[in-house]
Amino acid sequence: MNIINIKHEINKNDAISAEDGKLIFEKIKSFIDTQQEVIVDFEGIDLVLSTFLNPAIGQLYYLYEKNVVNTFFHYRNLVDVDEQTLDRVIQNALNQKENKPSINKGLIDG
Repeated sequence: MNIINIKHEINKNDAISAEDGKLIFEKIKSFIDTQQEVIVDFEGIDLVLSTFLNPAIGQLYYLYEKNVVNTFFHYRNLVDVDEQTLDRVIQNALNQKENKPSINKGLIDG
């Protein structure tokens, strides 16, 4: 199993920046694109914000089908409050994906 250790990758105790989130997203994406399972490990991370989770993980649910992400992406060592934040991030990404306007519909109606 492939493991991405957040603390090691971003060299910080707090996962708060969008830039760090984008870095983690690219790493996760590379595993999903090759149909490899990956665990994102939050061990040693003291604070996780949605500004990190949106680009790191929420974007996965926007890009791929939910079942694909759930098959290949896993996480561990996330405290309850941060897990609740992640749940909201995922739900927001799924809602955005569901509600995004169709370019083709605009072309047909226009």
